[in-house]
Amino acid sequence: MTHAYPGFAMPMMPVVGPMPERVRAMPVRTGMAITLLVLVMIANVARAGAIGYRMYVDPGMQMGATVVGWTQWACAALFLAAAIAVICWMWGAAGNAQWITPPGSQRFGQVWALFGWLIPFGCLFLPAMQLSDLSRTTGRPHSGALVGWWWAMWLIFDHVSGALMYLLPAVIIGFGHDKAQAFALVLAVLSMIFALTSGLLLIALIRRINAGQLALAGELTPAGAQEVAPGAYGDHKITELGTDERATEQAPPAVPGPA
Repeated sequence: MTHAYPGFAMPMMPVVGPMPERVRAMPVRTGMAITLLVLVMIANVARAGAIGYRMYVDPGMQMGATVVGWTQWACAALFLAAAIAVICWMWGAAGNAQWITPPGSQRFGQVWALFGWLIPFGCLFLPAMQLSDLSRTTGRPHSGALVGWWWAMWLIFDHVSGALMYLLPAVIIGFGHDKAQAFALVLAVLSMIFALTSGLLLIALIRRINAGQLALAGELTPAGAQEVAPGAYGDHKITELGTDERATEQAPPAVPGPA
C-alpha cells in the first residue's frame, strides 16, 4: 500500500483502526439483552407459581387473583423490553458481520434485524435465518443446529404464552372455572419450560456470536500493526522534485568574537 506524493511513492505501514472502529464488542447491548432474557425466564416461573397458588392455596381470596394479574403484567412488560434489546443486539451484530465476512455471505442487512420481526408470516422464519447467517461468522460447529433448536423452542413458547392469556380471566375469577384453571396451569408450566429453554439457548447464541465476531476481527487485523505516528518514517524529507534527501540540521554560523 503506498501513499502518493508528487513524484514520489512512499510505502506505508499497516495502521490499526478500521477494524476496531467498525467491529464493536457491544457490552451494553449484550448485557441488556441477556439481563432481560433472564428476567423474562424468572417472570414466567413466577406466573406459573402464581396460578398454582391461586388454584390450590388461595382459591377464594382476592390476593391470589392480584398476584396472577401482577405476574402477567410483568411477563408482558419484560417480554417487550427483551424483544427490543435483542433486536438492538441483532442490529449491531449484523453491522459487525458486514465488516468481517465476504460480500454476499450475509443474506440480510441491518434493517432486517427490525423488519424481520414485523413482516406478517415472514416473522415466522426471517429472524431465524438472519441469526443463522450471523452464527456462521463464528466458525464453530453446530451453530446452525443451535439456532434451529432455539427458534423451535421460542415459537412454541410464544404461542403457548399467547393461548394462556385467553385463560387468565378464568383463573382470576376463580369459582366455576375449574377446567379452565387446570388447563391454564398446564399452559403456564409449559410456557415456563419453553421460556427457560429458549432463553438459555438465545443467551448461548449471543455469547457465541459475540466471541466469534471479535475473534475473527482480531484475525483480520494485521499482526504487529501499529498506529503510525508523525516522523515514523525516519528523518527523510520529500522535496517538490520528488527526491529523498537526508534532513540534517545545520549548525548556525559562528559569530566572530571580539578582536
